[in-house]
Amino acid sequence: MMEGTTRGERMASRVVAAEVAGYVGREITVAGWVHRVRELGKVSFVVLRDRSGLLQIVYEGAAPASVETVISVRGTVAENSKAAGGFELRAGGTEMLGPADSDLPIAVNGDPGSIALETLLDNRMLSLRMPEVRAIFELQSEIVALFSEALRKRGFTEIKTSKLVGSGTEGGTGLFQVDYFGEPAYLAQSPQLYKQAMVASGLERVFEIGAAYRAEKHDTPRHLNEYVSLDVELAFIDGIDDLIDLEIEILTHICEGLAQSSRSRSTLARRSSELPSADALRRTPRIDHETAKRIASDRTGTRLFELNPRAERALCDWAAEEHGIDAVFVTGFPRKKRPFYTRPEAPPAEQGPEADSEANPDSPTAAAAGAASAGDSAGGSAAGAGAPGSAGESGAGSASGTTPAAFRSGPEATAGGTSTPAAPAGTPASGTASDRGPATGAPPTTGFAGHSGPGKRRARATASFDLLFRGLEITTGGMRIHEHNALLEALRAFGMQPEALSDYLNVFRYGCPPHGGFAIGLERLTQKLLGLENVKEASAFPRDRKRLRP
Repeated sequence: MMEGTTRGERMASRVVAAEVAGYVGREITVAGWVHRVRELGKVSFVVLRDRSGLLQIVYEGAAPASVETVISVRGTVAENSKAAGGFELRAGGTEMLGPADSDLPIAVNGDPGSIALETLLDNRMLSLRMPEVRAIFELQSEIVALFSEALRKRGFTEIKTSKLVGSGTEGGTGLFQVDYFGEPAYLAQSPQLYKQAMVASGLERVFEIGAAYRAEKHDTPRHLNEYVSLDVELAFIDGIDDLIDLEIEILTHICEGLAQSSRSRSTLARRSSELPSADALRRTPRIDHETAKRIASDRTGTRLFELNPRAERALCDWAAEEHGIDAVFVTGFPRKKRPFYTRPEAPPAEQGPEADSEANPDSPTAAAAGAASAGDSAGGSAAGAGAPGSAGESGAGSASGTTPAAFRSGPEATAGGTSTPAAPAGTPASGTASDRGPATGAPPTTGFAGHSGPGKRRARATASFDLLFRGLEITTGGMRIHEHNALLEALRAFGMQPEALSDYLNVFRYGCPPHGGFAIGLERLTQKLLGLENVKEASAFPRDRKRLRP
């Protein structure tokens, strides 16, 4: 132990590596992990790693500690143009705070790109120490803070909702069942039910940042079984353009905030990844589902019946060429691909007999569509349109399944789509948007559902959308049915029992404003902003069908 002061006094006055430049010629105390050791005869060089960066320490004689040992060092700061940062510490005294075994399974001071991902994940407690790996989560933390900041500035209230839900009686897939004091319960796939309840409580605008779960046996670079969902819900909107405009504002705020952070800029530069500009984000095209399939089919030379991963990549390539941004909002998804509570674009009476056949879960049309789970979202969807990580709405992604199980199976149906369609009748138009935020200069739209595409309103379409970004769905959202009677009809169309959702239905029985929302998959957004190959790289402790540790 170094003499003269107590450990508490030294730690209180500790200087981090990034700040030593302000102490040239002065004696200071630093502390951290031994990142690298190089011994040259009578002199040893130790690179110390702390939360702020690296610092070279010079010792007379042998280095006092091995790699990854935690030490506290007192010494004098000197300039050295050859040292990292241009400064070094000439050691006086060293204290061992946490010795490390020498048999490290991976080289923390090595290049993570040269190590297989599974090896990095198997040794996650050590791989998180690697500066390039840790930087992913430092940037992710900034994304979360900026997301919250953008919404708070617009009058949103942050909520926290239960991740244990009790309804699981209507069938469906993708649920993790747990024992709740002898009764079956499930891990929530989304906060959708609760978001809507909080909107109807009078808060009007709410958001949540929380975990979501999908028990689906995916094994792809785009899926997780546990992920973080950035959920948004707001009342008094006119249509999905209000939601899309809001998401553009949020993403703009996130990207501008990251661009102003020197640490984030450094992380992005090391990975040769660029942030989209505000102008580029506002140019993001909005096309309807049928137009999206046609464009993707033309570009891939394959007739597509759904937007699979190849189609998502093709659409983003098209958007980059035509609009200068590799992102696209796809709107008007068929009802068979959305949850029962999604608002139809037009009442069934205006959609023709085709709508009736899909409203029946037992009809050949519905059966052929395959019921995917109640709400593809952030963890990533199986069928292909899945998003990276947000439960109900963005990325958890559902692959296949049966009739969605109301809210126990989650909110938005994204890419893989939900199972059977809802056929609520006479859903009224939404209310006003008198208090929504400023417009974002979205490109003019025409035709279907107010967006570019065929002029004819197609049957079974919903007021819903996905955002595809750099070849991957990262968001799903839409308007909700907000009238009690219309929801009852939708439940019957899905073959679901209203009694099982009585608490949810009370939200609408006693008056609920027109509303909608969306969710962004945090891991997928992080993955695409940084150009990571696998969404698991954007999860500190990823959970997939084979991994439940560390």
